[in-house]
Parts: sequence; C-alpha cells; structure tokens
Amino acid sequence: MTAPVAPLTLPRPSALRSVAACLLYGTASVCITFFNKAVFSVFHFHYPVLMSLAQILFCLAALRTAGALRLVQLPPLTYSLAVKAFPLAFCWWLYAVTGLVALRYLTIPMFSTLRKFTTVIVLLGETLFLHKRSPPSVWVSVLLIAAGGALAGVTDRSVSVPGYLLVGVCCLATAAYLVLIVRVGASSGLDLVGMLYYNNLLSLPLVLAFLFGGTTEAATVGAFPSLREPSFWAVFGFSSALATVLNFSIFFCTKVNSPLATNVTGQVKDVLTVTVGSFAFGDVTLSAPNVAGLALSLAGSATFCAVKQVQ
Repeated sequence: MTAPVAPLTLPRPSALRSVAACLLYGTASVCITFFNKAVFSVFHFHYPVLMSLAQILFCLAALRTAGALRLVQLPPLTYSLAVKAFPLAFCWWLYAVTGLVALRYLTIPMFSTLRKFTTVIVLLGETLFLHKRSPPSVWVSVLLIAAGGALAGVTDRSVSVPGYLLVGVCCLATAAYLVLIVRVGASSGLDLVGMLYYNNLLSLPLVLAFLFGGTTEAATVGAFPSLREPSFWAVFGFSSALATVLNFSIFFCTKVNSPLATNVTGQVKDVLTVTVGSFAFGDVTLSAPNVAGLALSLAGSATFCAVKQVQ
C-alpha cells in the first residue's frame, strides 16, 4: 500500500517579514505593469518576445555580476538541478510571454481584472498538489474575487478575444508557476537566488527558440522608429531591471507566505493599478457594471486579507 503524501509545510514567518514580502512584490508588480504598458502604448514597441529576452539577459547579467562580487552565491550548474527546475522555467516563460502579449490587446484595468481568475486556480493547486486545506472563509473571498472579474469581463466594452485567450493561458501558467516555486524549492534545495538563476537560465533557450521560430520580431525590430530615442531606452531599460526585482519578490513572497497569498497580494495592488491605469493611457471605456465588477473583486481581496489577519 502506498503511504499517503504528507502536506508540504513551511516555517511560519514573522508578521514583519510577511508584510515586507507582500509590499515588495506589490510595489514591483505595480511598477512593471505601468512601464511595460508605456513601452507598448506610448512608444508602440510591439515586440513582447524581445522584451522578455531583454529582461532575462538583464537578470542573468545582474546575478553573474553579483556572484563575481561575492554579493550572492550562485549554485553549480548540474543536469539534476536543471531537470528539477525546468518545469518552473517553462511556466514562467509561458506566463511572461502571454502576459506581455495580452497587454497589446487589453487595457490595464481589464488585464488586471481578468487575471483575478488565477486566484481560484492557485487555491485549487494548493489543495491538489501541496495538500493544503483552506477554510471556507478563504474560498468565499477567492470566489468573490473571481466573480468580480467575471462581471467586469462580461461587461467590458473593449472586448478582445485574443486578449481574453492570452490572459486565460497566462492565468493557468501563473498558478502553476506559483505552486511550483514551493515544490521545486523543496525538491531541489535551491535558495531564492538559485531558483531565480536557474529559472532565467533555462528560460533563455525557450525565449530564443520562440523569437526566431515563432515570430518575425528579430527581423523587423530594426525598423522600429524609436530605437535612437534616449527616452525609449530609459523606459525599456528600467522595465528590464524591474523584471529582476519582480521575479525575486515573487519567489520571496511565495516562500515566506504561500502561493495563494502571493496571488492575492497581486489582487490587492490592483486598487492602484486599476485606478491609475483607467486614466493614464486613454484607452479605457468603463461602464457601471464594469466598475461594479472591479469593486467586487477588490472587496474579495480585502476579505481575504481580513481572514488571513484573523488566522
């Protein structure tokens, strides 16, 4: 008879460490969303795969430099660790590319709202794969988040089928990525820096293969009119740097708290993202039901925070 799988448990962090992890992730997520959207909407740089490649190369360069300066200790490159970390890298690549491409078709408020369905998927993933049981109050708050996202999506006046499909894939990949952070960290023994290093290193050939085999971006980017504009490179470079901070903060928040807490933190920061994004880029048309859906999702996020605080 096969022995039952024991639940995967993590040491309980201090309240200050938990809050700091959530704040770091929330801040990085808000910033990179606006910088990515600025690259696409202000400068009309419609090369999301090249943008992903730049973010990966920046992260690897930063980690190698920090390793050379002995600021961090990079793990050895072994086949065994690569096999264990590859599913994590694949899910990251999938969610990063689909998320960037989706921003070409959707406004920031709708992108943020539709991604709320990730919360339900993460909760199911924690139950099925991490054997973590959540109380009914957590399920209620998560379903409120998803219901608000559904209402806002149905009443969206700027319907984009490609954008909706891309966000759907992004939600699935994001949920798998968050759950795998816990699983891969436990099975491989890699610390936060090690997982970040392997994640980007293994994602690099995936992005290169897709860039040259599935897109025309490499052949056409030379015609991009803003290549010689310093303002474009400032925004593009800052976005690439923020991607490193964001990836580290995701690992940090998920390890310190949980996959679900990391995802709900992303929902809470949408208060700022949705409010500012509704007016910053001039591509938003909101209706009363749409606003009601946003409010319902935010209420669900607040309920989740209150439940976790009580726990």
